[in-house]
Amino acid sequence: MKKTRLIILCAGFVLGLVCHASTILVDVQPLGSSAKGPSSASAGYRYTFTLNDLSLHSSPDIAEELDIRFDPGLFGSLSNATGPSGLELMLFQPNNPPGESGDLSVSAVPGNGGPYTGVTLHTAVTVDVSYLGANLPPRILPFQVNRFSYDQTGAQIGFDVQQAGNTTPVNVVPEPTGLAMVAGILALWAFRRIRSTVPELR
Repeated sequence: MKKTRLIILCAGFVLGLVCHASTILVDVQPLGSSAKGPSSASAGYRYTFTLNDLSLHSSPDIAEELDIRFDPGLFGSLSNATGPSGLELMLFQPNNPPGESGDLSVSAVPGNGGPYTGVTLHTAVTVDVSYLGANLPPRILPFQVNRFSYDQTGAQIGFDVQQAGNTTPVNVVPEPTGLAMVAGILALWAFRRIRSTVPELR
């Protein structure tokens, strides 16, 4: 029975990972008639990021940030970041300094009733980009959720990455299914073990 309980705990842990992992869906559209032509050096596109189950903490001692990165070899500039009230959006340009990625930073800001604590987002943010590549701009971009820690004076005393992954194109179904399948198999195996040992469940 101890082994069975351990399997059940493992299944619950895996399911927890599936349920709490945030996903970021992305759609890319050309800006008006600026679709790239053969003679143009860059083209304008708008990225729309849909944030699902993304939890961001903001308080005097803890601040969390979503950081979406843009390849410095493919993007010339970032501009016009938009999002709902209650979010702070910041842009860091590609190749500044040279070789560094561009960044869209999304963080929660204090509301009228005080600092946010564990805000879970189901919303969208957009950013316009100048794209330098030869083909269509990528819809799979790296992102991470960063946590910054501060002391009572406001000085930063810690940093760690809470989550890292890639954005998911809107026409691709996110696939936590592999983990869910593992959890289901473990749960089924545990149920059969319990059923074989408990007469009332036979």
